[in-house]
Amino acid sequence: MVKNSGTQICASQIRYLNFFKPIRIKENYLGFPEHITINNQIMYVSLEDRWRIDDEWWRVNPISRMYFECILIDGRNITVFKDLINGGWFQQRY
Repeated sequence: MVKNSGTQICASQIRYLNFFKPIRIKENYLGFPEHITINNQIMYVSLEDRWRIDDEWWRVNPISRMYFECILIDGRNITVFKDLINGGWFQQRY
């Protein structure tokens, strides 16, 4: 059992799991990320991995996404996805 630390948790310390936000991405001819704009700075990427998720097809708003694990030019990793239904790009993890 974990001992109670006695510290209070406030709303500013809580983070959503799998939170995503819109991001600007230039695609190459295959539809893969070529460069990503972060803080008004264009960063070219190399792709590490990609995968597709199709879920909740029975609901009014199904999920269909193509995910990309990218390495930025400065060495940081970022996970982004393209919403295959609406066409927008989103940053999943940074």
